[in-house]
Parts: sequence; structure tokens; C-alpha cells
Amino acid sequence: FGISRYGSGSHLMAYLLAKEHGWDLTNLRFVVVGGIDKAREAFAAHEIDGFMWEEYTTKPLVYSGEWRCVGTCTTPWPCFAVAVRSAVLDEHADAVRAMMDAVRVCASQFKAKPEQSAHRVVDTFGLKLGDARSWLAMTEWSCTMGMDEKMLRNCVSILRHVGVLTADVDVHPFIYVPS
Repeated sequence: FGISRYGSGSHLMAYLLAKEHGWDLTNLRFVVVGGIDKAREAFAAHEIDGFMWEEYTTKPLVYSGEWRCVGTCTTPWPCFAVAVRSAVLDEHADAVRAMMDAVRVCASQFKAKPEQSAHRVVDTFGLKLGDARSWLAMTEWSCTMGMDEKMLRNCVSILRHVGVLTADVDVHPFIYVPS
């Protein structure tokens, strides 16, 4: 598998795929290629045989015939999370909250105008209109402060199951409860 870096989504999802199919995890081999542009180069040079990346951002490569999509895997965790050091949160909670509010407002506006937003996605990322609409329909933004304990525990469980983590992790230090 080509991966962007160790610990990345492309790396972790390769473990999940292998576990799902009953493959021996010790036989997995990884080539660190960086981002999607480097993955393109690695595929062209026959340095990698597979690369797991976000479905919709790879669609233009599939449309062009450069890549083939052979399947999809749903992540068992959120795609993105905003993280800050405790000291930053202690000193700048209002600024962090304002940033999250700004993201929430923009995301809400984006979702409130699906047709206009779909065309913007087409123009910006080269997706076909139907794919842009599908992506928008399934995408959810949670712009609240804090992480869900159940979701974090599930992530730890999955990472233990595939051997990425060798011991349980206390999720409580990662949970922020807004005041």
C-alpha cells in the first residue's frame, strides 16, 4: 500500500481493510508517498499497487482513467477533528470557540444552498455534478466544542483490534467539556 505517512488515514484504513478480509497484518508493506500528487507519481512508476484516499477527491483521477476505484471503505471515525493543546485552550478558549463558530456558520451556509454549493464543488475540485450532490448529501459537519466519549472509545477499540495500539488508552484527557 502507498500511504501518505505512518499514522495517517491511508495507513490506518489499510489495516482495517486487511483485518476485514482476514489478511495477515504482518505481511502488510507500506511505501510512504506523501499526499495524492506523490501517490500519482508512485502509481505511474509502479512503486505502489494500492492507495486508500478519500473517495470524492480521487474521482477526477478515476474519471480520467488514470486510477481505478476497486472499492470503498467507510471510516469508523470522523474524517477531521480540530485539536488544540490544553494550554492553548486554557489561554484562548474564546478565540477557539469563535473559530469553531465561524466554521459552523460557513458549514451551515454551505449546506443550506446545496445546488449552489454543488456547483462550487464542481468548479473547485473537478467533480461531476451528480457526485458533488451525493457528497454534499452525505456530509455532516459537527462544529461543537468537545469530542464524543463513545466515539473515542470505539476508535481506541478499533485501533487495538487491528494492532495499531497495543494497550487501552484513557480517552478522558481528549474530551473537552465546554463551560
